[in-house]
Amino acid sequence: MMRVSSTARTALLMSTIACLCALLLLSGILYMINRSSAKLHEAELSSHTREEEARQFTQLEKLANETVDSRNEIEQYILEQSEFIEFLSLLERTASGAGVEVETKSISASDTKGEFNAVTIDLELGGSFKAIERVIDLYEHLPYQSHIAGASFDRSESEVDQWRAHVTLMVTQVTL
Repeated sequence: MMRVSSTARTALLMSTIACLCALLLLSGILYMINRSSAKLHEAELSSHTREEEARQFTQLEKLANETVDSRNEIEQYILEQSEFIEFLSLLERTASGAGVEVETKSISASDTKGEFNAVTIDLELGGSFKAIERVIDLYEHLPYQSHIAGASFDRSESEVDQWRAHVTLMVTQVTL
């Protein structure tokens, strides 16, 4: 067998250790590059997300600014809680101005958990058919988000051209 000198063995051992150290160092460098690449990709995605959010915010802000007048106009048609008594007075003035008696039979609000309630107002009107018809027409064209949900008519048996009408009016009211 061939004998390897102690110097050759030491050189072989040192070169093996040097190769292992170089391999370990290369593995560490590759790990750091891979980790940095992942962080860079994550930062790039985050940057794109922030850019998209900024773009969407700008679009929403632009839309909000463009629709200010429209939203203000729409808000005029929604009945505020503080205006409700005045609204009932408007209904009474409208009817009495047309020569029709009006009596509020009931008022109920839907229990929606949102910003708006649908308020149902049951009215009884009395007068000539034409006058009652005119009042209902005026109620349909009130400057509020409202509509006639139902109406029924009964002719008075005791008086000529005297009618009673039961009218259900619904109006949207802000709950805030």
